[in-house]
Amino acid sequence: MPIVHHPVNITVCKAGSKLFVDPTKEEEQIIDARLALAIREDDKICAVQKQGKKEIDFEDVEKMVNLAIEKSKEIRKLVK
Repeated sequence: MPIVHHPVNITVCKAGSKLFVDPTKEEEQIIDARLALAIREDDKICAVQKQGKKEIDFEDVEKMVNLAIEKSKEIRKLVK
């Protein structure tokens, strides 16, 4: 069976009200929650995992998904 999609994995973290992508070891110490997302080239999510001690409200989930999609596009341009 041929490979159809090539997902890019992006981790978006939340610390307080701030969102950031792919945390450093130091940043990992302060995060409240994180979403690890696999984004296909058609911007569809094919995998997601939530980690962290605190919940994420729906508005922040939307922001995190949009940020992951934006960053996956940037990464795809770099690896072409």
